[in-house]
Amino acid sequence: MPWPRISISVRNTSFWKNDAASDVRAAYWKNTVFVIAPRIADRNTLEEVLLHEIVGHYGLRVLLGDHLEPTLERIYQDMGNDAIAEQIKTLYFGNPPFDAGNPAHRQLVAEEMMAKLAESGEYRALSEWERFEA
Repeated sequence: MPWPRISISVRNTSFWKNDAASDVRAAYWKNTVFVIAPRIADRNTLEEVLLHEIVGHYGLRVLLGDHLEPTLERIYQDMGNDAIAEQIKTLYFGNPPFDAGNPAHRQLVAEEMMAKLAESGEYRALSEWERFEA
C-alpha cells in the first residue's frame, strides 16, 4: 500500500524500511497522532490504538518531560531482554540491526514496551501497590 501523504522523513525511517509499517494502525509523529482508519476494525481496536499512541507515546513525553530519556534507559535496563522487547527489536530493526550500544535504539524499544502496556490494559489487573511500584 503506498503512503503518498506521509512525509519523506517518516518513510525513510528504519521502521518503514524494515516493513514494520505493513500492519501499522496509527502513528505518533511530531506531537500528532495519525490513525489509519481502514485498519481500525472496531471500537476496541480504536481504543487500543489511541491508548498506545496517546498514553504510551504522547503521555510519556508530557508526564516525564526532561526525564523521558533517563527513564526509558532505566526501563530498558530492567526489561530490555524480556520477550516483548525482543519482539520489538525484531519488528523495528533489521537493516540496520538493533544496536544495544545505541541509546536511541534502547529508548525506542523501552518506549514501545510502555506503549504496548498502555494499549493492552494489563495495568488494570495490577494491585494499587503494584501500580505504585511500577
